[in-house]
Amino acid sequence: MAVSSHPFLKKIDMRKTILLILGSVLSVLAFSQNPDAPVNWHLKDQASDQLQGVSVERSYKELLSGKEKSQVIVAILDSGVDIYHEDLKGAIWVNENEISGNGIDDDKNGYIDDVNGWSFIGGDQGDVEFDNLEFTRIFIDLNKKFDGKTKKR
Repeated sequence: MAVSSHPFLKKIDMRKTILLILGSVLSVLAFSQNPDAPVNWHLKDQASDQLQGVSVERSYKELLSGKEKSQVIVAILDSGVDIYHEDLKGAIWVNENEISGNGIDDDKNGYIDDVNGWSFIGGDQGDVEFDNLEFTRIFIDLNKKFDGKTKKR
């Protein structure tokens, strides 16, 4: 099913949703530095609570009320995740169709031994010496191209 044809998304004005998300992210960044902020300020809503949170409580009340719960798998697109960290124990997704360490693409998705997902930064042997942010990789590539050159006038 195409995302735009999903019945849940048809009921939501996408422009308002994008603005709500953007505003929420910016407010989280601003409020997180305030030691006097209310305990659950980040869950609140600007319009109904006069607190610039991410509107979680409002979303539960207005968007998700009466909806059937379902499991959600979240992909982390980040500069790296320690899947063995004690706080993540039991929370990391496991590909049940893959056998760890056998060197075979058991689930036939093109990735060998992708038991906990796949790192597109490294290769199939996890060969990442240093894990950098994307802008660092871009800088390194452009620096090779332009290093030692001067601006023409």
